Amino acid sequence: MKGKSDVETKYEQTFYLFPYEQVDKDATVIIYGFGKVGKLYYQQILQNGYCKVQSIVDKNASVFDNSYFPVILPEELDYEENIKVVVSVANAQEQLHISDFLEKKGFSREDIICTHYTVPFLVKVTNHSCGTSIMHASREEVNELYGPIFFEKWSKIYRYLRINDWPESKLVRVGQNNDGGYIMYDDLAEKESKVAYSFGISTDVSWDNDMADNGYDIYMYDHTIDALPYERKEFHYFKKGISDSNSPIGDLDTLSNLLDKNGHSEKKNMILKMDVEGAEYGFILNTDAELLNRFDQIVMEIHNLHQMTKDDAIEKALKKLSLIFGTVHIHANNYGDLVYVDDVPYPDTVEITLLNRKRYELKESKEVCLPISLDMPCRPFDDEIVLGDWNSRE
Repeated sequence: MKGKSDVETKYEQTFYLFPYEQVDKDATVIIYGFGKVGKLYYQQILQNGYCKVQSIVDKNASVFDNSYFPVILPEELDYEENIKVVVSVANAQEQLHISDFLEKKGFSREDIICTHYTVPFLVKVTNHSCGTSIMHASREEVNELYGPIFFEKWSKIYRYLRINDWPESKLVRVGQNNDGGYIMYDDLAEKESKVAYSFGISTDVSWDNDMADNGYDIYMYDHTIDALPYERKEFHYFKKGISDSNSPIGDLDTLSNLLDKNGHSEKKNMILKMDVEGAEYGFILNTDAELLNRFDQIVMEIHNLHQMTKDDAIEKALKKLSLIFGTVHIHANNYGDLVYVDDVPYPDTVEITLLNRKRYELKESKEVCLPISLDMPCRPFDDEIVLGDWNSRE
């Protein structure tokens, strides 16, 4: 998507605009309904901070139990003065039913906003100073930019990275609040084997530091730096990178060789963290499944998802991973490029948390809403990317 800054065309698409004219700035509102319209309203408010959302009312509130969305059931709603309720459903008959229900709760007609506006959508690519671009486009335009099998490839991402059911209470953030922190399964203190491998360091050792606090020895690799920002006895740094082929190349070495050199060739129950800017796919494909199985948990940033139509290695690598590991969390990195199609985000870069299928009992989750409360935007001054109900996509 980089270099597409001159692409700017218009096409008609239904977009529901929050009723700003009927809500005072900085007012507190309740959103009633959290389907397509409600999510669009909420996303607009998150992005511009126009007003405050006290709660979101939806009859399917249980779907959002493990998310950071403040969703409650209709029967949990209580009347409060000076709060407007924005009814976020498009069906006129349903709006009437909701309005009647709200009046019985004590809200006046003046408190209830049912008006919604649909506007034609302007397709454009916005290039940020950091090189990131965000594009809103039709399916046809995306196919033209990325190839006719873009959505077919994405359906395979959804298949290989289905979220498995794991309560948020069992998860923990490891590393700093923004870029460099990962969501992990919180059994770190219970492990007898406390060895972690960390590929891709740059200037951030916050994940490594938290792992060391949990009693781990961290074997850290990055051939692009001369030294770590600071040292501690649990850090074991090597000026080498991970090879994306089946043999060493210059400053890059294979996982098998590195494990041998560290005396870990038979070690099991290890942890792996990897952020290597696209080299992860070659690494996965050229590493024996038996070696990958030595790791109980992997946190990894995967890149270049928009290029899957040109690179079969991405699909093959994710398929191989899915046979050994189950996904328990996904977070979109807002430093990466982003495409919206019919209000659905397609990020170029995501962070994934994987658990070994042999060590953990995994079952696909029926209800997923991303991000969760532990997530933080990687780029702190920009909006979080709302992936929503990931497992419902095909």
